[in-house]
Amino acid sequence: MTCRYARPALFVLPIIAGALWAWSGPEAASAPKPTPAPEPPTARLFKPRPFRGLADPETQLGEVMTYVGAVYEVKLDVNEEAFRDRGFDDVRKRAVGELPAMGGASLDRVLRKVLGRLPVESGAVYMVRADHVEITTRAAQKDEVWGNYPGPYLPLVHADFEGRTLAEALRELSEQSGTSIVVDARAADKAKSAVSASFTNLPLDTAVRILTDMAGLKSALNDNVIYVSSEERNVAARPNANLLGGGTALIGANGMALTPAQAGLFAPARWSADFEKRPIQEALQELLKPTGMKLVVDTARVGDKSKLPVTANLEGATVETAVRLLADMANLRPVIYDNIVYLTTKDNAVSFIKASQSDLHNPGAGLGALGGVGGLGGGLAGLGGGLAGLGGGIPASPR
Repeated sequence: MTCRYARPALFVLPIIAGALWAWSGPEAASAPKPTPAPEPPTARLFKPRPFRGLADPETQLGEVMTYVGAVYEVKLDVNEEAFRDRGFDDVRKRAVGELPAMGGASLDRVLRKVLGRLPVESGAVYMVRADHVEITTRAAQKDEVWGNYPGPYLPLVHADFEGRTLAEALRELSEQSGTSIVVDARAADKAKSAVSASFTNLPLDTAVRILTDMAGLKSALNDNVIYVSSEERNVAARPNANLLGGGTALIGANGMALTPAQAGLFAPARWSADFEKRPIQEALQELLKPTGMKLVVDTARVGDKSKLPVTANLEGATVETAVRLLADMANLRPVIYDNIVYLTTKDNAVSFIKASQSDLHNPGAGLGALGGVGGLGGGLAGLGGGLAGLGGGIPASPR
């Protein structure tokens, strides 16, 4: 009995299915499809696109905003109140001049070029909002982001990381901000840890501190470099403004000017400062070459540590900052002695400084261990006290 109706059912079922499809099909087809969420402005900031430019030298800010917004498919707005507070009553009508064509330019790059032409005293910047990018003044930005914080004010970063390695995330933030971020070679394994975070209008140093904490690491701002290691390592100190004299010449506590070689340590590295698995000794020699300072390695104590390979991009950092960071990666300390940078162990650096200072005939000219004994905790054999006598006189040999 059960097979009696099987054959007719083979013909009836397709007919019923077709009727049901015909009945529901038009309604299903007319149902609105879900609209994808709009892409946030942060996703468009750093994607390069062809930019044809604007040739009119009288181009106004408002016209630029309309054109740039259309090219990058993002809404641009102006915080007019912020500009009025700085004496700009109608900033949209301010002429910004012609813009050159660029084969592949990011929105960030174009905005920086345009805003750099607005003669507002505090400078003009942009802030990322939920659905648009706001043009405002640097003064208003500082009030909103930092409040009463005295600085330094590092660039704001905007990024989304999902399961990225810490090293990759830091590299992206470094490229975005133009600030060097150096990872201690001893922390290389932890730098492979996966991190996930979303940042908008966040100061670079805060973003780095959060990401490194996820990997069990620490970060510290050293001059214009952020140094990431297993512990917070402050191995840099900015020159004391009170020790500047004669225009731009650095002078020590005894009034004697630094030698050109010593002063050159404060200049940005002029040679390549991007090292990929380079022995520390070779990297330091390359950094010091334009200053005229010579590197002397305490081979008896340092041993093979001077051959340890280092990987770091220190472009834009001062020579003395770069030297100190690289030496610290090998747990070493550089000591400045006339026109010599003496690379030795941390313990010997202390003994060397004390012994040399006791032999000096001029008590006002303290020997600098890139700064003096008192600042040893600050890095580079006392760099926390200053460089080349900035904490206790000009470095000098016993005479």
